[in-house]
Amino acid sequence: MLVTCLLMFSCSSTNKAYYDTLKLAFTQTDNTVSAEQIRQSRADLLGVTHGERAQVIMALAFIEDNAYKWVSADHAILTMHYGLITHTYGFENDSVYHQGQGTNPLADSVISPVSWTYTTDIEHYGYGLDIETQWQRMGDATINILDHDFAVYMVEESVTYPQVTPYIDIHRQWTNRFWFSKENGELLQSEQQVSPVGEPLKMVFLSRAQRLIDEVAQ
Repeated sequence: MLVTCLLMFSCSSTNKAYYDTLKLAFTQTDNTVSAEQIRQSRADLLGVTHGERAQVIMALAFIEDNAYKWVSADHAILTMHYGLITHTYGFENDSVYHQGQGTNPLADSVISPVSWTYTTDIEHYGYGLDIETQWQRMGDATINILDHDFAVYMVEESVTYPQVTPYIDIHRQWTNRFWFSKENGELLQSEQQVSPVGEPLKMVFLSRAQRLIDEVAQ
């Protein structure tokens, strides 16, 4: 079944080479991986916490046009464009359409405040929704990943969804956050909510963090 999931993305030898790595990541009973397992992984690994659930490990299965597709053991998929979730599969109320990636503020360093409007479809919620967002770079901070502290800067995205029902809806606004390494500019951690009917997702880029740890140790 795992191979079938990968074939949805591509039949390339690259994805086939990931099979053993994905199998390793998905058989961790405690939903964690060791530093050595991360180093040996052919695919990048991502720790994901969905709402109040335990962390799961997802593996990078495919990259196309700066869209990174991550897959879990139960075949859930997160697609991110420069770190922003654009599509989901296998969740409740999936994001099935996203127009406007070409102007994604995360494609460039977000320093000064910027506005961005995109269109999305959310299953069982609404289609052709125009989403308004405000972006700005916040202050520097320190985050801990794999028992190591990382100097980062944070970017905030303030999200406003349109009213889709005649009833009062107080859950149409929230803030997504992205933490970037000050060392190399890579996204190391983010907290995002995809829609008003979705639960927050916390994502930790384990392989990126481990590479930085190893570089410092050399």
